Amino acid sequence: MKKLLTAFLAVLILMTSCTNNMESNMSISLDYFCAYKHTATICEDDNYIFFAKEDGIYKKTKHSGIQKIIYKIESPNNLILFNNNLFFTSVDLKKIYKAEIDGSELCTVFDVENLSSEYQNILIKDYFLYNEKIYISSPALSLSCDFDGKTINIINGNCGTSSMEVEKSGLYYIGHSDRKFSIYKCDFDAKNDELFLGNGISKPTEQLYYDFVISNTAFFCAKRLPEKGLFCFDGHFEKKIFDGEIFNLTEKNGKVYFISFKETKTILFSADEAGCKELVELEDYNKNTGFCIVNGTVYFSSSDSLVKSINIE
Repeated sequence: MKKLLTAFLAVLILMTSCTNNMESNMSISLDYFCAYKHTATICEDDNYIFFAKEDGIYKKTKHSGIQKIIYKIESPNNLILFNNNLFFTSVDLKKIYKAEIDGSELCTVFDVENLSSEYQNILIKDYFLYNEKIYISSPALSLSCDFDGKTINIINGNCGTSSMEVEKSGLYYIGHSDRKFSIYKCDFDAKNDELFLGNGISKPTEQLYYDFVISNTAFFCAKRLPEKGLFCFDGHFEKKIFDGEIFNLTEKNGKVYFISFKETKTILFSADEAGCKELVELEDYNKNTGFCIVNGTVYFSSSDSLVKSINIE
């Protein structure tokens, strides 16, 4: 009888241990967090969630909740998925890696150290990929390049960009150091720049655009002067859909999100051409590190760099 009871307790302990392990697998714990317009510490596709930690890249299977490390590399960041491959930056923000999502192969596709001396000050934070080219958006210097880094196209001269998006008709950006606060359009090779929205003059006193995203061909633009708010431009007309200051404007899977304030609260909103919807309060939100929505959960960091997450579905 004692042997039977001992065996039963052993099985019970094993089952409890397995359950606890599965529960720990179900949650994602991030060591650090930062999100930009196109990249973040965490990203997803239909089947998996990928996230960075101090010891490497992890993959979580959505249907089972099981997660495992697939690449051991020091403090990666700025993840983005493109053509069923995972891209991320090195700890020093000088390299972009391309990785198979099954963990089978990792290679460097872009390295600032291989560029000429005039480009050595670039730190890769926000970037995206389009038509087998890498587009890097930076206040210091923005550029596009092939994966081998041999063909470099400088975007907006040496003025950098504070915001940059791509659409099938071309590349769109807001310059940084030129202080024109206008949206420009150029070819994919950074030629033939033309004014798209705004006055195109330095330090404008009206029509001041400071951020934008593109969703389903519509432009969602954050403006100041003469009034603050979010405006939607459909290619013909511009209408105001939100009144107030806009922070961390971003787009994901055809949906637009942003941060604004409601009295003393920091609120996450969604937006479409019809208007805006209040989603959730983000308590102690750090706007310098942004937010990212993955699998129905919004990730962000607090003022003391504590990573937080809230389910919004």
